[in-house]
Amino acid sequence: MSDALLESIERAIEEALERSLPGVVDRLVEVGGPRAYSVTQVAVRLNLSEPTVRRHIASGALQTVPHVSPTRVAATALDEFLSKRATER
Repeated sequence: MSDALLESIERAIEEALERSLPGVVDRLVEVGGPRAYSVTQVAVRLNLSEPTVRRHIASGALQTVPHVSPTRVAATALDEFLSKRATER
């Protein structure tokens, strides 16, 4: 999937969240500038289930933002995870 398509899908999800749960997008964690994603957002972006994303987190393969609740994955950590997966294939 292209980056433009992924960004378009992400925007659509955020807009739908904002319509159904006003204010939720505004409460997304910002970490040093880049966005941090919820487990649900990571699962959607990677086309994985939430339990699978949590297993990647538990194994250390996917790093989370420390001391933040609910669990968030920084955009840079997600990029690193994707790069590592691409080289493993």
